[in-house]
Amino acid sequence: QVTSAAQMNANFDAIQAAVNDNHARIESMQQPTKAVFQGFSTDSMDGGQGLIAMQQACHNFLPGSHICNTTEFAESPYNAEAAATMAGAQAWILEDRFDEDPRGVTNTDYRDPTCAGWRENISTSYTGRIVESTGSMHRSRCDNVNKIACCK
Repeated sequence: QVTSAAQMNANFDAIQAAVNDNHARIESMQQPTKAVFQGFSTDSMDGGQGLIAMQQACHNFLPGSHICNTTEFAESPYNAEAAATMAGAQAWILEDRFDEDPRGVTNTDYRDPTCAGWRENISTSYTGRIVESTGSMHRSRCDNVNKIACCK
């Protein structure tokens, strides 16, 4: 059967479109995806319960989610559904940068950035990072009971 130049060009155009589509899909899969803030967990706990319990609280809230770190929270796009879960609450959040204590020493027992590795709820010794419903972040005593900031 004889093929015309127009048919050949149409075939080449179809092949080019398919190759370009595959290329675009491969490139989109190679782009790193950022976690998005999903809201505050429904479960609450003190700062000494441990990361496993905090991860479980996020999973109970939204399967596949995890406790946010401060950068994930700060860089997350606005999510109206997440904001609705924050009303009047505060939540534990992982600190992904550590401040120096007043003596100029980083990461000492004086002020462990994570309630002594999320294992202590002794109010006079340790604090951990929390995020408030306004989005502001500060430190809280580890014996305080807070929700968990969850990202996915």
